[in-house]
Amino acid sequence: AVGPAGFHAADPLLFDGTEDLKHHYHLRGGISDITQLEIHFRLLGAFDNLLPVERLGWFWDQTEDVNINNGTYTVLRPEAHVLYLAAHALLQHGEADFKLLRYYDLHCLIAASSTFDWRLLVDQAIELAWTYLLERALTLTKGFNNALAHQFGNLLGRYPAGLAQLDKRQLDVLLEQFAIQQ
Repeated sequence: AVGPAGFHAADPLLFDGTEDLKHHYHLRGGISDITQLEIHFRLLGAFDNLLPVERLGWFWDQTEDVNINNGTYTVLRPEAHVLYLAAHALLQHGEADFKLLRYYDLHCLIAASSTFDWRLLVDQAIELAWTYLLERALTLTKGFNNALAHQFGNLLGRYPAGLAQLDKRQLDVLLEQFAIQQ
């Protein structure tokens, strides 16, 4: 589907028989062949115990179709995409391999969604035990001055122990306060 859009394998060893050890395809294309596109099929690679295959179901259930240049593509809904990208940025690369682009992607996803479902995002972060990961990614994303991420980050600041320590009532209050501020 991306070949007709002008993308090709960025690495000649992309399809070298070791695909089972990889976590994404790295493609290049666009104007002057400088746009990079990563298509992920795993979060961390072959030994991905932080998101086992059986836990991927929720992500696959959170999809929507988008139309781009007369083509229809199935993509993750913004909430699932934000959680996946946050995990990828911090678990796959870590802060030692910090690149602003990873957090800019989070910023753009949040900013472009007029109906972002924070409850869905937080509930799944709790389910996966990724609450600290989500907090950290949103804290780093706040640097882009995304109003929604900034507001949510400010509310999180009221709970120094983090999302993982909130009971259901506290979480409901947090999300209610956030909805009022929007």
